[in-house]
Amino acid sequence: MKRFIFQCNANKDTGLGHLSRCLNIALALQQSPKNKIIFSGQYNQFATELLCQHKLEYNTTDKVIFTDGDTLILDDYNLNQSDIEQIRNRVKIFVKIDDFHDLDLSSLDLVINFRLNAESADYANNYRAKETCLGLGYFPFHQKLIEIRAKNKTSHLTKVSNIFIFIGGEDKHAAGIKLLSLIDGLVTNKNLFLIDKSHSASTEVITNNKRKNHHYYLPLTANMAEYYQQADIFISGGGLSKYEAAFCLIANAAISQNNGQAIDTKMLAKEGLTFDLGLSEELTSNPDKVRQALFQFFNTACQNDIINHCKNKFSHNSTKAVADAIDSL
Repeated sequence: MKRFIFQCNANKDTGLGHLSRCLNIALALQQSPKNKIIFSGQYNQFATELLCQHKLEYNTTDKVIFTDGDTLILDDYNLNQSDIEQIRNRVKIFVKIDDFHDLDLSSLDLVINFRLNAESADYANNYRAKETCLGLGYFPFHQKLIEIRAKNKTSHLTKVSNIFIFIGGEDKHAAGIKLLSLIDGLVTNKNLFLIDKSHSASTEVITNNKRKNHHYYLPLTANMAEYYQQADIFISGGGLSKYEAAFCLIANAAISQNNGQAIDTKMLAKEGLTFDLGLSEELTSNPDKVRQALFQFFNTACQNDIINHCKNKFSHNSTKAVADAIDSL
């Protein structure tokens, strides 16, 4: 029996992105009966329910005991170089999911960075880990998204009816409701869906009589594919969901929650895989700038251009590829 320990958090500080991508890899590893999966970290109620749903064992961080044969998959931004070196001395096989390339990870057995163009020479040469999985060829998506991508690949967006907004597991600055208000003033006769964990399973519906838009407040769900399936447009908070929407061939835009996400969003936007709405703080400091960006995005030609660019990216085998790379260590 091989043990794979995923170290990540899912709480008010981190949101759910780290857990989501780790979970997608874990489910692929779980396909082999010889593999035992354990999650370790600080988890909110939604996260623990999600892990239980998939029958995955989880522990709080201070209860983890590593054995000689364990593989650790670490996905945590809040560690420094000293932390990395201490962990390196505790585990036999050390894997890190990385986004920012700001630490020396040369002693690790495997580094995973699935961001666009991470396989470029600058990243590949500087990581210097024993093995690397770099670029969109290792993007860990949920397998339910394959069917959505296939459906959208044969269609052409001519009419937008359903616009979804999902800032993330934690929307500390109420960016979602601010975006909803801006969009409501730009479109007519649309269904506007705001996904937020603060709402219960019952959907609350509000009708805007002036522009004939319908507002739907939806709960956060373990099955995000259900929402991607319905979306003509998807606006994310700049994290994992912008990659998922692009994979699903959905016209998408991102309003980033921090500078790290902003850099990544700009890279995707430059290659036509998303539309950059700027930083979420501008919803307060400069809403007119965000409104103007939304106005540009709500153009059918712009939206179809994003969809067409997304068709030439991603691989159906990327989740399996990253799981196989970890399993082979």
